[in-house]
Amino acid sequence: EDEVSVDVDKHDQDRINTFASQNGEVKELQAELKVKKEHLEELEDAIGALYLSEDEKSSMMIGESIFILPRLDVIEKLEEMSDSTSAECNEIEEKISKIKQAQAELKVILYAKFRNSINLEE
Repeated sequence: EDEVSVDVDKHDQDRINTFASQNGEVKELQAELKVKKEHLEELEDAIGALYLSEDEKSSMMIGESIFILPRLDVIEKLEEMSDSTSAECNEIEEKISKIKQAQAELKVILYAKFRNSINLEE
């Protein structure tokens, strides 16, 4: 009923392609964010366990090697890694937000022209 017959010009096609490309980028970023958040949770769990430990020394795996270090040094290193991973998560969330904002603008333009003849939902 609400479908309209409208010609798709090059600018419309470019907008549609941009929207689709952004959809793919958002999905990739969301997958990357999920992995980083899981890593962040693991780091926070390890930090918590080390704070509860009464051992003076702790092992830390770096690459293929395991090092025995003072527990507080390991905690400090893990906290640095946690801060870095948290910052990376924030950057990814910011990218996703910017892309979704651009997509919202494209939706307004495309739905105004094509109404229900186009589906821009995931």
